[in-house]
Amino acid sequence: MQRHAQVVSVCAQSVTVRLDEGRCSGCATGCGGRCDLFRTDRQKQLTLAPGAHVVAGQYVILSVSDRQLRQAALHGYGRALLGMLLGAAAGALLARWLGVASDPLVLVGLLLGVAAAVWHTRSVAVNPLLTPVAAD
Repeated sequence: MQRHAQVVSVCAQSVTVRLDEGRCSGCATGCGGRCDLFRTDRQKQLTLAPGAHVVAGQYVILSVSDRQLRQAALHGYGRALLGMLLGAAAGALLARWLGVASDPLVLVGLLLGVAAAVWHTRSVAVNPLLTPVAAD
């Protein structure tokens, strides 16, 4: 999966790029770049570790391998599933310990578990490969 961008600034420790409009090449869903694969700020800018020698104003391609996509999906969905199961189990155990009906506490535990897993997953992002576009 690839996405076009333009370099905004270059520092010793980072490169900031602004994503072009449109969707990623190779994207089957056609989300128009709203999938949050490349997490940007409000100006559609993304800060990356420097990988290739680039200069401000240069166009680049951000690439994410199929392996990275699978790993990101497993992290996202796997953590949500794990949070759901652990939260529901914690709710059931709490209900048993308190001696009350389990359904409401299982539901609360399920929701809190999913929320915690999703919150934790937001901090995990793919690290795209930065490749300069050759000038024509």
